[in-house]
Amino acid sequence: MMKIIKKNEGLTLIEIVVSLAILGIIVTPLATLFVSGVKNNVNAEDRLIANQLAQKYMEESMNNISNIIDEPTKTYEEKPFKIIRTISEYKDENDKSYKNNVGSIKDDSEFDRIIKASQHMDGHTITIENKTKSTNIKIECDEPMEKTFKVSNKSKKRVNIYKVYSESKNNKVSIDVTDGEVYIYSNIYDGSESIELNQNRVCKIKITVTKGSNSNALAELVTFETIK
Repeated sequence: MMKIIKKNEGLTLIEIVVSLAILGIIVTPLATLFVSGVKNNVNAEDRLIANQLAQKYMEESMNNISNIIDEPTKTYEEKPFKIIRTISEYKDENDKSYKNNVGSIKDDSEFDRIIKASQHMDGHTITIENKTKSTNIKIECDEPMEKTFKVSNKSKKRVNIYKVYSESKNNKVSIDVTDGEVYIYSNIYDGSESIELNQNRVCKIKITVTKGSNSNALAELVTFETIK
C-alpha cells in the first residue's frame, strides 16, 4: 500500500516580511495619533492650571498693590509651575488726558466720549471705529448697582477708559474688552470741580506662568491698576 505523506509548510520569509510591513503601516499612524493625543491632553491640562494660577496671583496682586508696589519682581513656585510677577509704573507721554503724578482732568472737554452708567443697561457695548488718534472715554459710575460694559475697539489706535466714581455711592462697573487695545483706569473719584488724578500712580502688573525648566509662558496676564 502506498503511503501519502503530507507536507506541512510554514510561512516563507517573504510572507513574514510583507506581513510585518503591512502591520507597520497600520500601527505607526495609530501609535503616533495616540502619543499626540496624550501630549495634547497634558498640554491642555498644563495651560488650564497655568491660567488658574495666573488669575489667582493677579487677583492677589491687585488686592495688595499698595504693599507690593516697591517690590518690582517676585517669583513664586507651585511645583512644577513657576509664577513670575512684575510691577512697573506705567507712563504714556502721548496720553494728554492723563498725566502720571502731574496735573488733573479739569473738565469734560478733554474726553472724546462721556457715558453715564445709569443711562445704559447691563451688557451695553461701547464700539470705537475709524479713529486716527487715541480715544479717551469717561464712564461715570453714577448709580448704586453693579454693571458690566463691553468695549470693542475696532480702530488701530488705543482706547483709554476712565472709570470715575462718586464717593457717595456704592457702585461698580466692570469692563469686558472684546476687541483691540484698551487701557482701563480705575479708582478715580469725582471731585466737585475736577477729577483729580495728580495723586494717582498707574502701575502695570504682569503675571507669567511657566513649567519646569521650560521658559516659554503657558499663561500670561497683564492689567493696569491705579493707586491713590
